[in-house]
Amino acid sequence: MKFRRVALALPGLACVASFACSPSDLDRNFDEGRYLDVARAFDADSALHEDETALFHAGIVFAVPGSEARDPARARQL
Repeated sequence: MKFRRVALALPGLACVASFACSPSDLDRNFDEGRYLDVARAFDADSALHEDETALFHAGIVFAVPGSEARDPARARQL
């Protein structure tokens, strides 16, 4: 249950960390827990690799245990 509480808090922390919540598809997918879609969007759009919020979201998506896109090495890199 502890992991679930942390996972549910992450989208809110992302908004605080970025100081603004963008309504982009990547952000919406992240907020709705569609982590595989976040990873696909991040990989498909190289402009997101320069966006701090997108980098933060992708890092979490690749780090979260149970995520379909889990890749701890890539999470550390991001």
